[in-house]
Amino acid sequence: MIKAVIFDMDGVIVDSEPVYQKRRANFFKENHVEISKEMQVKLIGSNPRDMMAFLFPEDRKKQKKFQADYEIFKLNYKINYQELLNPSIKEVLKILKKRQLTVAVASSSTLSAVKEVLSVNQITSYFDLLVSGEEFERSKPDPKIYRETLKRMALNSDEAIAVEDSYYGIQAAKGAQIKVLGFDPTNQNGGVTKYADACLDDLKQVIEYL
Repeated sequence: MIKAVIFDMDGVIVDSEPVYQKRRANFFKENHVEISKEMQVKLIGSNPRDMMAFLFPEDRKKQKKFQADYEIFKLNYKINYQELLNPSIKEVLKILKKRQLTVAVASSSTLSAVKEVLSVNQITSYFDLLVSGEEFERSKPDPKIYRETLKRMALNSDEAIAVEDSYYGIQAAKGAQIKVLGFDPTNQNGGVTKYADACLDDLKQVIEYL
């Protein structure tokens, strides 16, 4: 019996991935670092720490410098998350709460970023638990974030479903033995939802799997 739904944030609750790709491209262009379209796809679902580790695996000093510079760059790169809100999410959240299910976010983003997105869209009250990848030494695709989310909800893996849009996120959920629904209706993430247990064209379809 499903007792909880765990949402990724970027690409699911908000259609932020195209904006993030543009932000990354602008940052690396300013810093004279070439980043290909293939690399952009591989960075979907990552966070600044893991992103820099991926791009500069042999240079820890460079990782730290670029991560710090990127955090400053992000502060000056304003994003209107209200414009990016998934049009179906509020209806889905209302149904989940009406059915008394636990609703959580498990995101690679920082906790402050998660809180900002939920707050500006006035949906914070629908969520019982917020878990950020910054809490862990390694974020997605490492399954720790999902195992910890289950632990905090006091649930077994077969009592929850996850909604993810990225390869990293899908692998993290599956690594925690959670059934994962792939959401990428425009195929902007390179068809990675084929790795999920089922694919959604609209978030409203989440209800069909409860």
